Amino acid sequence: MINYRIDGEEILFYLSGSENLPFEKWERNIKGPARTQLDAICELVDNGIGIPQNGSVLVHGADLYTRDEDGLLDQSETESLFVVYGLPPIYDWEISLSGKNRLFERTFQFVVSYAKRITSLGPDNFMALRRRSIILVDSNEKPRYSLFPGQCELIRVIEEHNAKDIGVKNFRGNLSTLSEVKKLASACNAHIHKAIGANDVFKPESFELEIDPGEEEDEILLTPKLSGAEEDLNSEFVKAFNRRNDVDDVITAQMDHSRRVRIPIQEDQREQLRILKKTRKISGKDSIDDSPAKR
Repeated sequence: MINYRIDGEEILFYLSGSENLPFEKWERNIKGPARTQLDAICELVDNGIGIPQNGSVLVHGADLYTRDEDGLLDQSETESLFVVYGLPPIYDWEISLSGKNRLFERTFQFVVSYAKRITSLGPDNFMALRRRSIILVDSNEKPRYSLFPGQCELIRVIEEHNAKDIGVKNFRGNLSTLSEVKKLASACNAHIHKAIGANDVFKPESFELEIDPGEEEDEILLTPKLSGAEEDLNSEFVKAFNRRNDVDDVITAQMDHSRRVRIPIQEDQREQLRILKKTRKISGKDSIDDSPAKR
C-alpha cells in the first residue's frame, strides 16, 4: 500500500513496509486496487510534478491541484483525485478569518482558524485543526481533511501577506490584501470577522479616462474613473480626487452617512494620477497624445 507523510509544504508518498525501496521498483511490489494509486502517482512523476527521492515521491502540496495545462482543478475533480491518491476528504466546514492588531497598523495580520463541528458530541463540540501543507491535521497530528484549490489560494494570499517584513507593510497594502481575501473567501465558505469584514474596499486594477468639454471653447477636461466600479462609487471617487492637492495612497469615498469605501492606490497608479491632476485641462493647442496623462 502507498502511504504518505507531510514534511513542511511537501507531501511524500512512500511504499508502506518498504520505505527505502526506489520508486522505479514499486511496481513489482504493488498488486490489486493499489495499482490505481500507483498509476496516479506515476502520472505525477511523468508530468514533472512528483520527484522520486530516497524511496519516496515528493510533491509540493499545492501542485496536486495542477494537471498539465488545465490550470487549477475544481472541487469535484480534486475530490476524485484525492481519493485515488489516498489523501483525506475535502474540508467541508467553515474557515474563520479574523485580524490581529488594527487594520491601519503595519503590524496587522490575518488570523486563520479551522474547526469541524462534531455533532455526535453535541452542537458546541468542535475538532480543532491545523494546516500542514494542503492537509488539516488534528491535535494529535492525524490527517483529517484536505483543502480544495480555492481554500488553498485563500491561505496562500494570507500567509504571503503575514510573512512580509513590517518595514514594507502599510495601510494601503493591508487594504489591498483584504480586498483580495474578501473575493476569495466568498468563493470557499470562509467567514470574515466583522471587525475587518465591515471595511468596504475597492482595489482598482486600472483606470479609465473620461473626456468632457472644458469651460473654454477649445478646452477639454480629463477625469479619471475606476474601471469596473459602479457609477455612484466613481462619482464619490472623483469628488475625493478633486478635493486634495495631492493623490493619497488611500482615497476614501464617502457613499452616505454610514458607509464609506476605501480605495488603495498603488504607487505606479498614484504617480500617473498625480500627473493627470496637473494636466486636467487641455486646450486646442495641446495634443491629447502628448499629454503626460496618456503615458
